[in-house]
Amino acid sequence: MGSRGFGVVVTTGLINNVTQPKYGVALYSDSGRYLLGHASLTGMGGSAGYGGMGLPQWVEVSWREPLRGTKFIPSTGNTIDILDFGKDLGRFRIEVASRIPEEVVQYASAERGRAIKLMFQILDDDVVMGWCVQEPPQGRRWLGVLPFRRRFQTGGVGAGRDC
Repeated sequence: MGSRGFGVVVTTGLINNVTQPKYGVALYSDSGRYLLGHASLTGMGGSAGYGGMGLPQWVEVSWREPLRGTKFIPSTGNTIDILDFGKDLGRFRIEVASRIPEEVVQYASAERGRAIKLMFQILDDDVVMGWCVQEPPQGRRWLGVLPFRRRFQTGGVGAGRDC
């Protein structure tokens, strides 16, 4: 959809009944942009915000097999634990832009400081997406993490929760 005057915030997390942590989690957009990642995801993940990015057509969410080991550091004489990643254990492409109504995109574009928040929740064998529009606090600029109120929302993960 291209940039239309709103930001995009991407968040990740595991759904409560996920049995195992996910390792080497990575989210990429249809343009190849790296959106967010986690070496180890055991609950709620993190978030990243992008100004002027526009909505991606799709986002690919993947996680990989953890490979644990140790490494000797000669300069200090210490041995440290390391974590690397092997084969893919999950890879899902989630349609994004086609799932968000045009009226929501217009609403997000209508006022400076709004963002469409994309929430990706990982299950053991699937990924679900929810979305909402974040509003900036009145009279304040974006300064780190700020509270927002829910405006538009569809089913999926975000239903019934504040944005």
